[in-house]
Amino acid sequence: MHDRSKTMCENVKPGRDPQGPATPAGKNRFPTLHIAARPQGQAATALLRAPALLGASALIGVSATHTHADIIAASNRHSPILAAEGLPSVSVLQRFVADGGWITWCILIPLSVVTVALAIHYLLTIRRGTQTPVRLAQLLTAAGRQGQLQRVAELARQDESMIGQATHAGMSRLSAGREAARAAIEEAVEERAMKLLRRVEYLNIIGQISPMIGLFGTVVGMIQAFSRIFAAGGGMPEADKLAGDIAVALVTTFWGLLIAIPALAAFALFRNRIDTYASEAVKLCDGLIALAAETKGPEPPPEGAKMGKARA
Repeated sequence: MHDRSKTMCENVKPGRDPQGPATPAGKNRFPTLHIAARPQGQAATALLRAPALLGASALIGVSATHTHADIIAASNRHSPILAAEGLPSVSVLQRFVADGGWITWCILIPLSVVTVALAIHYLLTIRRGTQTPVRLAQLLTAAGRQGQLQRVAELARQDESMIGQATHAGMSRLSAGREAARAAIEEAVEERAMKLLRRVEYLNIIGQISPMIGLFGTVVGMIQAFSRIFAAGGGMPEADKLAGDIAVALVTTFWGLLIAIPALAAFALFRNRIDTYASEAVKLCDGLIALAAETKGPEPPPEGAKMGKARA
């Protein structure tokens, strides 16, 4: 076997066909192997490293006298894979939108637009500047430390942020005692946080139902594909229509996941933001109530304590 490999490798030389005459000079020929001088043990390895088109030319009956362009043209005729570069390209719009069918056009794409609009709206409204503004917190703290309770109440009443509403509720109940003011603050913060959570819940709903809509499109596409195969009566259905049905199944699933993943991620982000802002608002308002209570003086005793002291 080694002797036979050695003989084959010695016969394969540049510019000469092992089974034919030498090729004429001056033409663009397919490159041949330069392995005649290799040791006997490397002959098989060198043959395996030959160019891919050389093997293709042997399969389709192209001799070494043919040019490189002849080999390419012949291989394209016999192998669709080698001719793939010549196929018409499909646009992204056609592949991911038009092939999705009415479920993609009428439901999933509008749902994606709504998701983006809601996310942008919540980014502008649920942020520190609108819920716990630093400037307002500094003004309230400075006024509380100076004992300007009227100033604190005025600033809180004029502001619509979470801190402003909670401070206003606490200052309104300060006359009933420190504990009553704290309860009013917690109630105001909880009410504001629940209102914001109900608003961002739309993102959670979209994230939950969009994969189900995509799955619905998948089922519709597969039903259409199998119905077409059944209608062919044992034969081969039209390939383009069958591919269109499978495209509906895949594209709708793609859009369902494409909508659900960002929607659920945005919902988790805004929910964490709301929880953070609520905790900060309660902490800040508790400090303001403590400063206001110290400025106002000791709390009056409860009514029961007053009556007991009067009887004594």
